Amino acid sequence: MKRLIILLASVSLISGNGQAQDIVLPTGMSALTSKDIQVTSVNIEGRTNASKPIVATSNNQLFFTAQNDASGEELWVSGLTPETTRMVKDINPEAEGSNPKWLTVIGEKVYFVATTPDAGEELWVSNGTAEGTYMVKDIYPGTAASSPFGLTALGDKLSFYAMDEESEALPVIDPTKPEKWLWVSDGTAAGTTRIAETPTSRETGFPGMEGHLTPCGNKVFFIGYDHVNNESLWITDGTREGTKMLKNVNPKRSSGPTFETEAGVIGWMTNVNDKWMVFRAETVQEITGTEDVGSEIWVSDGTEEGTKWIGVDFGKGKVNGVPRPCDLTTTKAYGDTLYFRGSDGIHGVEPCVFILSQPVVDGVNPRMFFDINHWNNDPSRPSWALHFMPFKGDLYVRANGGYFLPHSATPTQELGSGNSLWRGPVATLDTMLYAAQIWDNFEIFSGNNSDNACYFTIVNNKLFFQAQDAADNRELWMIDDPAVPPVKVVDLPGDGIPCQLRGINNDLYFVSEGVKMLFKYDLTGGTGIINPKTGNSNITVYPNPASDYITISGSEQSVAKLQAFDIGGKIVAESYSENRLEVANLASGLYLLKVIWEDRTQSTAKFLVK
Repeated sequence: MKRLIILLASVSLISGNGQAQDIVLPTGMSALTSKDIQVTSVNIEGRTNASKPIVATSNNQLFFTAQNDASGEELWVSGLTPETTRMVKDINPEAEGSNPKWLTVIGEKVYFVATTPDAGEELWVSNGTAEGTYMVKDIYPGTAASSPFGLTALGDKLSFYAMDEESEALPVIDPTKPEKWLWVSDGTAAGTTRIAETPTSRETGFPGMEGHLTPCGNKVFFIGYDHVNNESLWITDGTREGTKMLKNVNPKRSSGPTFETEAGVIGWMTNVNDKWMVFRAETVQEITGTEDVGSEIWVSDGTEEGTKWIGVDFGKGKVNGVPRPCDLTTTKAYGDTLYFRGSDGIHGVEPCVFILSQPVVDGVNPRMFFDINHWNNDPSRPSWALHFMPFKGDLYVRANGGYFLPHSATPTQELGSGNSLWRGPVATLDTMLYAAQIWDNFEIFSGNNSDNACYFTIVNNKLFFQAQDAADNRELWMIDDPAVPPVKVVDLPGDGIPCQLRGINNDLYFVSEGVKMLFKYDLTGGTGIINPKTGNSNITVYPNPASDYITISGSEQSVAKLQAFDIGGKIVAESYSENRLEVANLASGLYLLKVIWEDRTQSTAKFLVK
């Protein structure tokens, strides 16, 4: 099959000063920042380590960090057009800027951490205007820094960790090392208070994608410490009274002087459908009733009795006399289904699945669903699968494995994929195929080379991702029709490194770390600005959760079409010229609703079917 190429008209990008740059963009793609502005968002996935994300508020303001020669690095905002893209405020009128980071959205505001000479590194909030951008509270008074981290939405409030005089002077874990304890804020100084005297585990290198504080339902889970229980699972509802340890996950007596019991060694906390928190933890005889089984899978529903080891030793066996860990990492949840990579004791680290709404059965749920890397018939080789994404009936991942081409001249010769694009059917998960097997010998990066596909993001029923077809040439790729090979959307100068992919109003926004600019890819032919009368923030979907039907209200316009999409991006229900959509035939889970109004503007909302 010949390689498919996007046939699009190209335009030269014109910067804000009117001078053309050596960047050619496909039709529909434009830059929201000019070449004299360097966007500082970085090529990292996940809330834990991506300190410079781009985020969108409920009224579709896009916040990001950027720097120029005059102001240094500061907070920027875009109304989704070049004309509305600007620096919010010169918080630190020095050349080095205020180093804003940990941008976190709550409604129409973004919370972040910024540094000033007078207050040090403290908590700030912005509504996108200079007047509405201010330091929330000088938590550690004076020039000393409270250095907040772990910023996480908790309803209409913000939860986070920060240091004050007391947490610095009276640390729990190590008396020689200052700590940060749990705080909550409503955006005012009076409403910014410490709600617990417990630190978390390490601030950097934290094991997980969702962050130090992980929302689930109307609460936030986190790793906490006290002298009796050591490291255990905690929960908070945003109040001091509602902040507590759920369960001592490792009650084995400690041999050390600081704690009475051993640490839980908790990692990879993952919210599954706002019902369960899945995580891994050290699992000992005192819990199993028989023997230590090492780092294994746990689940919590937010109650002490519902916080438990799943009862199955997933990572079976021992290595040098030590229980084999389950290796639960790179988790991604869709509805009640959790995808992860793990080790079942027979195979290497391979793609696995755990359906929380179904009974736990040893070897069945959870399970390793396909041995991608069985090179030379060795099942113990790892594929290191990650970036799980369901799309139009298939599950896409990046993995490293061996494969065969049955119709080639040497059908029995095993070939290597490198860390590249694989996929398999979501319904059965009975196979996974490399790109060359799916699309008649097509490879993004030919030979045993890694295309490093990552950051899978569905926007306007298309799958976008970062991949490379040559060394140091990471660019934006797209899959529209799964029967057709992926296409490269744009080839930016040098190593483009598209990252921080975001869908807003059915258009794609992303940062190029290579050229340090923010781009918009118009997928709808519109301006990207939602009509205020029909924007996401003004429509209501009810009942939600629903069982028979949903109704739309909140606009003066008539509905032209309603469409419901499942988590794979497939249209599963639609109606025309009415504000009601039947959902009785849909399976339980989370869906995306697209509302097309009579003036052809669109709104989106999420709803649950119970």
